[in-house]
Amino acid sequence: MAKPKTGSSTLPLGQLSDFLQRQPFDDRELAEAIARILEDGGVFDSHDHAIYLDFFRRLHAGNHDPELWPRLSTGSLLLGAPIFVAWHDLLSGHCGSNWQQQIDHLAWQALAVQLGYATPRQKAVRQSHTLDPGTGLPNTNALGQLLTQARERTEPGKLTALLHIDFGSAMRSCSNHTLLVAAERLRAMQRHYDSLLLIDRHTLGLLLPNLSGSGHAMLAAHRAMALLAEGLELGGLTVRLHPQIGIALSPEHGSEPSTLLSAAAQAAHEFTQNGIGLYDPGRDWLGLLIRDLEHPLREALLNNRFQIVFQPQLTADGRQLHGMEALLRWHDETLGQVAPNQLLRVAEHLGLMSSVTQWIINAAMRRYRELLDQDLPGTLSINLTPSNLRDPELPAFISNACAIWRIPGDRLVFEITESAVIDDLDSALRVLEQIKSLGCRLAMDDFGTGFSSLTYLKRLPIDEVKIDMSFIQEMRHSRRDADIVQSVIELAQRLGLLVIAEGVEDEATCQLLQGMHCNVIQGYIYSRPLAPEQLPGFWQTLAAGDVSA
Repeated sequence: MAKPKTGSSTLPLGQLSDFLQRQPFDDRELAEAIARILEDGGVFDSHDHAIYLDFFRRLHAGNHDPELWPRLSTGSLLLGAPIFVAWHDLLSGHCGSNWQQQIDHLAWQALAVQLGYATPRQKAVRQSHTLDPGTGLPNTNALGQLLTQARERTEPGKLTALLHIDFGSAMRSCSNHTLLVAAERLRAMQRHYDSLLLIDRHTLGLLLPNLSGSGHAMLAAHRAMALLAEGLELGGLTVRLHPQIGIALSPEHGSEPSTLLSAAAQAAHEFTQNGIGLYDPGRDWLGLLIRDLEHPLREALLNNRFQIVFQPQLTADGRQLHGMEALLRWHDETLGQVAPNQLLRVAEHLGLMSSVTQWIINAAMRRYRELLDQDLPGTLSINLTPSNLRDPELPAFISNACAIWRIPGDRLVFEITESAVIDDLDSALRVLEQIKSLGCRLAMDDFGTGFSSLTYLKRLPIDEVKIDMSFIQEMRHSRRDADIVQSVIELAQRLGLLVIAEGVEDEATCQLLQGMHCNVIQGYIYSRPLAPEQLPGFWQTLAAGDVSA
């Protein structure tokens, strides 16, 4: 595409339009090219595709629309250059050399305007990180600014609502295309001052200023539900989505972005009826838990007040120590013994999970090094949470900890659950592959309880499977559960995976698992979690039992 010379004359747009009326341009190939460029750029949006195509059709009819660029999402706007090059090449081939100068001029003129719009948007993205790069939608970093704008548009006595539209129960991690198609459908109910945003890989947010009350917000949620239930065209299929929609109201339920997000998410997950729920502070057990635990938890983390215990894992016959799982314990002087699941839930919510996990890794490796120095056999297993697998610095931290405590990578097993990878599988895979490169093993914990367990057996670089205790503890009473356990063991072993049964508490269940050729058993049948200093004695007792046998 030749850049027009300064001062060069061009034929009027009307003459090009007259020519195209006599020699019509078939824009089907152009439509395909636009779609391909948008999709390859990871920001396919049929709304923006239609804007581009409408612009070119108007141009061919002699009408130049200067409002093209402001109407495009940022992702589509930044792809303007390759789209105009594709249009230039296709139209030049159709019109011939007599029209080359005019087409060059139009393309360069449009790209000069595009640059004027694109440059500040690119700068804003780099500086604020408020747009999701895959979809071009505002992300949660933009919520503060969006809330400020919403309050400015909200009349006295009225309120702003945040709708938390979670597709997780149906689709778990959605593609960029799916999210954009869903967002486009929701635009049908948007007023010009409403805002759509991306909360996570399976959740959209809809910020609605100037509502008359909670009933108005409920009507909006029902409208969103109805639009999504009409069906979306995805890959040639019509998919009807039935999300969980939570509603939080500002200022009633919070004024800060994090508070409002948490309330809306809690409403979606805890308070829904027929898929829609309004946040209720009186029923928010997590909010009450955070109120009680936040300060003590921060103090405990700062002052090293947690404890590590190890639960032994034995070969199925109970004769050899296969390894041990590191478990976190916290006894607070005022609160008493705090349940680990409560501790971790609050830590995740407060953004402290990375620090807690680093504490666990360091403390567990330090105590494990002491056991290795006493020649104890077996591996050390450490649990990872969903936020850990979104932390690109985690593999380097593990590598440094291994060096500090002189722990070979092949003596470590990191346990993950399906929920830990489901939000963003690609990011989780990158982190897991780096951990594997250190020589560490990976185990799928709570196997069998998720939506897509067999898919993850195929896609994740795991070495071990831990069958969820909900199946193990019902084996004696349920033939179906016993058959599931048997099938999991057989499938996993065919794939070369080691199988661990957790939560084994009685001899009858232990014998069933031995008959199924389960590799490793963990549970009270062999040992409760032990303080690290108790492990040598346990191992010696175990070894003595082997000798007598």
